[in-house]
Amino acid sequence: MLLLAIAGSSALVPVPGLPGCAVSTIARSPCVRHRAPPALLVAASVPPAGAAAGAATPTSHEAELAARRSALLPIYVGVFAQMLGVGVTLSQLPLYLKAMGASASQMGMTISLFSASQMVGAPIVIAASRRFGSLALIRACLCGSALAALGTALGRSWRSVTVARMLAGLFAASVPVAQAAVADYTRPGAETALALSRVASAASLGIVVGPMTAGGVAALAAAGGVAPELHSRVVFGATAAFIAAVLVLSSKVAGPDPAASARAAAAIAIAAGEGGGAYAGSEAAIWVPPAWAQPLCRTAWSK
Repeated sequence: MLLLAIAGSSALVPVPGLPGCAVSTIARSPCVRHRAPPALLVAASVPPAGAAAGAATPTSHEAELAARRSALLPIYVGVFAQMLGVGVTLSQLPLYLKAMGASASQMGMTISLFSASQMVGAPIVIAASRRFGSLALIRACLCGSALAALGTALGRSWRSVTVARMLAGLFAASVPVAQAAVADYTRPGAETALALSRVASAASLGIVVGPMTAGGVAALAAAGGVAPELHSRVVFGATAAFIAAVLVLSSKVAGPDPAASARAAAAIAIAAGEGGGAYAGSEAAIWVPPAWAQPLCRTAWSK
């Protein structure tokens, strides 16, 4: 490990604002990645220019990281909103297609095409999240889900509803994108596990609440004198409105900055005497050597 650190010293620099043992690759652009040995794992972003060494304290880093964790709320809410739409679809789509006169084979084809579209769209959306940011792609998923729900509500035939469900499948990738995002913005270990469990809980809650919400909206439509054959249309329309509202509200919240999260997590690890890893994930990382090697690294950088 020490030999690898010395060999890579020409390509690595101390991180301003962190103890001298934390290193980042030299990069002219925040998007440049240095292909270092696996033991050095990789810093994809240089900290902001002009940051004074030693200017930040562990307390300030704790506060910065806490702010980043609170900024994960839009990700959880986005997952919940999209999975609520899935729960609504599970309860209402068969009734809706049956009211249109669709056969059992046509119903099965509609559901299968949704899954096929999801299989095609999920890798594309996840790859795009690495370029445009996880939160931006979660918002794109919400936009696609809202349009798909609206298209389902306005569909006049089995074919048009099937096309709308295929659109929903293309954008049904909020859960894996959210999992990648929280892994990037949290410290490895228990903190990441907790964040991933919250993503799973948000998805499960959406599936649970979706059918209940659909039944409540249908009951309100019946109480309001809406014809029974239009109940499913009202439900899908209300779902589209809810997802669109979540999209608008989440667009007003700034997502976490992966580079700042990496600096904060690295500083806390060093202050706690930890190390031997990179913080955080794919969008920004700072390598922290093991605790036993940190004094040697500090001596090397001082020279």
